Amino acid sequence: MTVKECYDRIGGSYDEAKQRLMDDKRMVKFLGMFLRDTSFQEITAALEKNDYAEAFKGAHSLKGVSRNMAFSALAESTETLTEELRSGSPSTDITPLYEKTKEAYELTVQSIKELIDSQG
Repeated sequence: MTVKECYDRIGGSYDEAKQRLMDDKRMVKFLGMFLRDTSFQEITAALEKNDYAEAFKGAHSLKGVSRNMAFSALAESTETLTEELRSGSPSTDITPLYEKTKEAYELTVQSIKELIDSQG
């Protein structure tokens, strides 16, 4: 898998990421660093405790990282979740928003792992 194929698969913007990071080798390095980010796990743990303030912090962080890495689909779903959590007391059931973010996150992680494995 190429870096561009990875970005296409996850609904990201390869061109935007390449403009920031300059070349594919550097992009792979930063994609690997994304795998160590714990923001999604923080969201999950906080939501299990109905701690919406902590879930907001994790979602806001994941949104920022996703935007910086040009993970468009993940950033968009995380932004929606972030905004619903912003008040600390969601006005609607956030389960569908969380599930959409989880789906985008898992696809992103799986795709990055496949890319890194294919690089040898």
